[in-house]
Amino acid sequence: MKTQTKKCTQCGIEKSLSEFHKDVRRPDGIRGCCKSCCKRRALASRKARTLLIVPVEEKMCSKCREVLPAGCFNKGPSTPDGLQRMCRSCYKIYDKERRLKKLVEDPDYDIDSSLRHRHGINLKTYYEMERQQGSKCAICATTDAGTLKSAHKSKGRFCVDHNHGTGKIRGLLCSNCNLGIGFLGDTLEGVEAAAAYLRKYNNG
Repeated sequence: MKTQTKKCTQCGIEKSLSEFHKDVRRPDGIRGCCKSCCKRRALASRKARTLLIVPVEEKMCSKCREVLPAGCFNKGPSTPDGLQRMCRSCYKIYDKERRLKKLVEDPDYDIDSSLRHRHGINLKTYYEMERQQGSKCAICATTDAGTLKSAHKSKGRFCVDHNHGTGKIRGLLCSNCNLGIGFLGDTLEGVEAAAAYLRKYNNG
């Protein structure tokens, strides 16, 4: 039986897997330090960087080489002045070009990136889940994902359903079922109340 706990590399306490962030780069798919320790470490690091920041009123963009007001730059905690090296306009162009280049190299870059960011899984894991479910919704068994009119990142693919309390992935659902359980509060009580209502008026 697969273990449901893990020892945090930071505090050394054995905790439930729900207390850890997912990380597809690790062998077990789970980050080494627990959520609490990761948050504490991130806050300490951010605070340390903030103390080293030297505010400026103007800055030269590393791309267009123009000297612009500090308000024309996004925040960049890793730089001495706390601002990104490129101005907003140049960074927007750079980010768009970078994304287009990634899409040329990998047409599935957007969906893979979205899955990693939102659910901690990659596209390969998604396809394996879809195969195990027979390319059907885990609730109504339809083969129509119902996401053709959705944003480009989920077109034609099933929704990755997860427990909103623990973050644990439960399965793949069509758009209708995913919205349905969401509108019912994502709880057994909500679903059972709806089922009882339908049974009550089923004959008329």
